[in-house]
Amino acid sequence: MADLSTRLVRTVEARYRSYFASRPATPFALAGADGATHTFGTGAPAFTITIADKVGEKALASLDQLQVAVAYLRGHLDVDGDVMAVLAMRKFFPDFHPIAWLARFAPMALRGRTEHDRRSISAHYDRESDFFLTFLDTRHRCYTEGIFARDDEPLEDAMTRKMDTAIEALRLKPGDHVLEVGGGWGAFMEYAARKDIQVTSLTLAKESEQYLNDLIAKEDLIAATVVRKHLLEYTAPRRYDAIVNMGVTEHLPNYRATIAKYAELVRPGGRV
Repeated sequence: MADLSTRLVRTVEARYRSYFASRPATPFALAGADGATHTFGTGAPAFTITIADKVGEKALASLDQLQVAVAYLRGHLDVDGDVMAVLAMRKFFPDFHPIAWLARFAPMALRGRTEHDRRSISAHYDRESDFFLTFLDTRHRCYTEGIFARDDEPLEDAMTRKMDTAIEALRLKPGDHVLEVGGGWGAFMEYAARKDIQVTSLTLAKESEQYLNDLIAKEDLIAATVVRKHLLEYTAPRRYDAIVNMGVTEHLPNYRATIAKYAELVRPGGRV
């Protein structure tokens, strides 16, 4: 059992004042397992964090986002009320860990952004395609989420709907030329090429490049081509009618540079 200690209340109170000093405040409450509560801010609390035990109290007192999240997942903390309000103020709990930061960003600084991306993607995707095909849908081999109309809908139908949604959103028609960022196992490339849409698919993984070229040859996808190149290093002879990216953004964390590259590669009025 955990009570609301004076030290914990003072710690959270001090953070509350500093965090909301320059932004609209969100009132919330802490509750101990003994039933004691304390509200921070004025008005009805948007949510209540309940502390189940000393582990939860220690995590909350640390104000560390990772410790708080782990404590919640393990049942040492619970949340009642507006969960979206909790997520909106997640930076209330700082999340800076110097060792983890160095492990993530030092290699990037030493190798350069694009080389780091290349090595990371290679480490993740350069394994036999048969491994990935064991858990991808059987119709498209799509690596990312589908769009489901019903809870009991087959994965394959959700993936087809995703392809159609992308083509519709990009306003693609036969003869248009689209750049695909991250070819994977040819889901979008094959589907669009069969509709006489030209597709240039970028990939950084050797295994993906080989699989895609074999697919093009096997299925006679004359409207499709594959280029093994990092997006930020890629140049094109002319601008594309559209750009599609299904699940590759996490591999392109320099968002400013990525968006600028999209603007360079897509024609005026084209869509991403």
